[in-house]
Amino acid sequence: AVVSSRVREAVVSTQSTGHLPTRRRSQFNPTGLCFNQYPEGVKPQVFADNAIKTSKYTVWNFIPKNLYEQFKRIANFYFLCVVIIMLCIETPIGPGTTMMPLIIVVTISLFKQGYEDYQRHKADNEVNHRLV
Repeated sequence: AVVSSRVREAVVSTQSTGHLPTRRRSQFNPTGLCFNQYPEGVKPQVFADNAIKTSKYTVWNFIPKNLYEQFKRIANFYFLCVVIIMLCIETPIGPGTTMMPLIIVVTISLFKQGYEDYQRHKADNEVNHRLV
């Protein structure tokens, strides 16, 4: 009973002075069992998440972000421009001769990047769920 009255006095004194503690206080009930309770008006601290994320893509941004990465390369961008020009004007050879190799290269790179990013997600989940 003496301890619980001291704790109540400490809570009342901090509320009257306006200085609210940011730490959790332990309050004792008459049975002697301890339970934690935040003083009125004090919210628990929210800490930053320390999860590791090394992957580049999510399910929603994989295709657009990967295509941007692919066509940022000068060779892929050059062949894309050639295909567009071949589609706009009449050429002796069809645009498919340039389009098919470009599609094959971009698709293979897309699958390779997807697999590597999937492996990063698995490794991140393993590290983030490891017990410390």
